Amino acid sequence: MIYLTLPYYTFASQEKLVIAHRGASGYLPEHTLESAVLSFAMKADFLELDVVMTRGWASDCNARPYT
Repeated sequence: MIYLTLPYYTFASQEKLVIAHRGASGYLPEHTLESAVLSFAMKADFLELDVVMTRGWASDCNARPYT
């Protein structure tokens, strides 16, 4: 899915791409707004979240959908 959202020139350039998995999870709780803001303040290029659908068709950011 990430490959579909990245521009082609990203792969052609020599610069490294920084993807924050669940935000700045080493510093703040995962999947929080504060963690996302900190990850971009730390110069992350993209934010990758684990989004699952609930039984009521609502979206939920959770790495463990059955807990």
